[in-house]
Amino acid sequence: MGSRRQMDHEKGVIVVDAIVTFTKEDYTKEGRRHSSDRIDRECQEMTEQWRRDLPVLQRYGQTQARYDLFLQLMDKHRLLREKRPQGLAEKEELVRERNDQVETGWDLASQAVSVLTPVAREDADCASRLKLAMPAGDLDLARALGSLSALLEEKAGQYPPETEAPALVAAMAPVRERLTVIFGLVDEAKGRPVADTAELDELDGRLYRMMVDVNAAGRRAVRAGLIPSRPPFYRFNHLRKSTRKNPDPVEPPVA
Repeated sequence: MGSRRQMDHEKGVIVVDAIVTFTKEDYTKEGRRHSSDRIDRECQEMTEQWRRDLPVLQRYGQTQARYDLFLQLMDKHRLLREKRPQGLAEKEELVRERNDQVETGWDLASQAVSVLTPVAREDADCASRLKLAMPAGDLDLARALGSLSALLEEKAGQYPPETEAPALVAAMAPVRERLTVIFGLVDEAKGRPVADTAELDELDGRLYRMMVDVNAAGRRAVRAGLIPSRPPFYRFNHLRKSTRKNPDPVEPPVA
């Protein structure tokens, strides 16, 4: 995928994706990142607001023909989900658990960084180790939680008891333990030869991309004053964001 660029606009900033052609494999890869159940929930909300605002959205390229195609893909998606085997249901559950554990892991890591940052302002050792403990991404969360837990325990006398750091360390342990195995379990489940999995992944990706386009069109129409801002606000309300920012970096203490 190409880089993203921004265009200034008097009513806001328009983010423009590099223009690329999606292949079947691209849609399938995109679909693997999302839960089919949550894609379906997003589709239900999208159907209602697209139909409601269709006269305006057509002026942004989201026409009746595209709406009809979206409904057809939704029907096909629903049929595949209804007949999916147990293996696919297991994949769905593991993906959901992975996303939840990752979300919790980032929250705990951010809380630990908040507790340790004041200590790092006065403790060079804490500052350098805190930088090293920062998670580089989802796959690095288990290691990061372990390092942050150890640092919290070692520096226990340097932050106030009101932070309830022992409870934070205790909460980190089961999340860290599960994160060490959940990614492998998800990969294993996705790798099993399951009927219709690839087709469903492709549909997930196609529906997701169509909703990205409609959401962008809807937000532009809202900024232009052509439709009111109202729920579900032309955004994803059920899908976890594909990327997550790391906790704020820690500056080294001033000598």
